[in-house]
Amino acid sequence: MKAESNIYPEKITIERYADKADIILTENVTAIIREEQTAYQYDSYRVTVTDRANLETSIAENFEQWLALAKNEPVKIPTLPDRVATVENTQDEMVDVLATALGVMI
Repeated sequence: MKAESNIYPEKITIERYADKADIILTENVTAIIREEQTAYQYDSYRVTVTDRANLETSIAENFEQWLALAKNEPVKIPTLPDRVATVENTQDEMVDVLATALGVMI
């Protein structure tokens, strides 16, 4: 998918939530000068996978394979109930972490 930003895009971005990871891969970055400002146009692809240890290493070492996977992945927009569930799960996890850190029983 074509995208544009005034910030140079990262080649690999991982957004984690619950036990999932959205992997955003970027290629074909082109700088464009407009009114003395630099913008960047690029192709961006996203794939969602189950999060796991060493995911960053796997992607970096096998970028072309991950890119091929992301290009073939249908675009999936989370529904509102899915987003709410993710926020609630994250809040519960944060409460547990804080309670443990503070030595509080919940």
